Amino acid sequence: MEYLMTYGWAILVIAIIVSLLFALGLFSGGAGTPSGCVPQSGFSCTNPSYGTNGISATISQDSGQYYLNAWVFVVSSGEHISSSGLPVNFSTSNTANMLYIGELGPSQSATFYFKNISAAAIPTANIPVGYPFSGYIWMGYCTTPGCAAPTSFTKVATLNLKATGSAFEGGSQTTGSTTTTTSTISTSIAYVEITLSNGQSTQTPATFQQNITIDSASYASYINANWSNVEFTVSAAAANGGTPVEAWVQSGANNTGSAAVVWVKLTSAIASGGNTIVYMNFMPTNAPMTSGLTGFAPQQISGAQKTYGQYDNGAKVFNFYDNFSGNSNSVPSGFSSYNNSITVDNGLLLVNTASESASFHASLFETTAQYGVGTAFDVYYAFSVASDTENIGYLSTPYASEQSYYGTYIRQACGNTYADQANTSAGEPNSCGGTSKLFSSEQLAGVYSISIINNTESYQQLNNVAGLFQPENKAFPQYPLSVGFSSDNNGDNMAAQWIRVRNIPPLTSAGVPTMPAVSFSQVKTS
Repeated sequence: MEYLMTYGWAILVIAIIVSLLFALGLFSGGAGTPSGCVPQSGFSCTNPSYGTNGISATISQDSGQYYLNAWVFVVSSGEHISSSGLPVNFSTSNTANMLYIGELGPSQSATFYFKNISAAAIPTANIPVGYPFSGYIWMGYCTTPGCAAPTSFTKVATLNLKATGSAFEGGSQTTGSTTTTTSTISTSIAYVEITLSNGQSTQTPATFQQNITIDSASYASYINANWSNVEFTVSAAAANGGTPVEAWVQSGANNTGSAAVVWVKLTSAIASGGNTIVYMNFMPTNAPMTSGLTGFAPQQISGAQKTYGQYDNGAKVFNFYDNFSGNSNSVPSGFSSYNNSITVDNGLLLVNTASESASFHASLFETTAQYGVGTAFDVYYAFSVASDTENIGYLSTPYASEQSYYGTYIRQACGNTYADQANTSAGEPNSCGGTSKLFSSEQLAGVYSISIINNTESYQQLNNVAGLFQPENKAFPQYPLSVGFSSDNNGDNMAAQWIRVRNIPPLTSAGVPTMPAVSFSQVKTS
């Protein structure tokens, strides 16, 4: 009795602790596994939850590595594991069973909700309260950009959870049997209303690309240094259920400049004299880069992109787009080439291999698809060497003599850069510049733009500064045409970073394609 009275409190404490360990499931099938979400070295895992319809958690990492094109998936510890550490029945190429989160860089985070982890993990449609789950969060990723499926895998965390009885709601996207969501797509912390006003006598095209210049520095407290957390919606702000639209940042992807050039793809016409609102949404500042709603031109490698074209979504924004990524000496898909030596090395380099005196003397590089009235062709032209003569624009098929071709283009020749056209029967109206000079110089880098107004005239610009109409004294009814480059001289070098085709906005009374006017509201919090 004296012994029990002296040490009985210790025996009671031990009994209580053992009872709690049994209640927590330490001696069940998940014995030895800590509760919650225990991350691997270099990762963190917070806010784990096991709901009636899946598992949610927030992961981040500070390993110093950039995980490109990252996918997340959850597996049960009851699944058979292969020698590589992955589930035996898991297909590493079946991305429908993974959640795509884009890039996960140092100090970046991603919140996910994952459904249908495995038949063993979720036995019913409505998981009962207290039902246990033990398993792992895995991440598949790429070491190079642009992969369609992960090439490497790493375990992020160990899970030991019990169902809470609550369900995850909102922002879900279903792919195959897996339902996933990320918080960075459905939530914004603030937004700006951008009003687009069409002051012309005709409506905008039903689908067109609106150019917007944004003073990023004035929103520096909201915009990331690499512009990764800006998305655009219509109908309403993102926080109010707005419809996301694709956007492409041509230049100025930072939060210190005053002129970020952005193109937003709109799919509803703006009536003559009417207006519409585009919402610029600021997502949480730790939002990871994506390759979806807002993309970046390929030359913006510093800051906005880790590798060439990694976040370039130009093909989703414009009618036609190519940034010539990769490394090849073959003609890219969608193009034809004649008398050119081609190098595709994260950009396009053409060298004319035909001589001026050859019967088939033209060097030509053009799209196989053709475009006509109501479209514009733009190219970011890096440089030209030994020009005289080079043409950039709408071109005919290869020609065998000086006057057997036709096209509408900006020409560099005779020391000038000027608007020009050629017709199979009528010849060239503006030889060596005439009175239609854009600039009295050649070999100029920048964005060349040609808008086809009608069958007889176009409007042409370089770097959005000079603007000239094509001469109208030659009949020219041959549209549509391919777009690209041509050169007459052996040894000419021509280089391009990207090319695109877009729909032109309405015309002024003078016939100049003009974007709807842009005005900005004050920042509004979501």
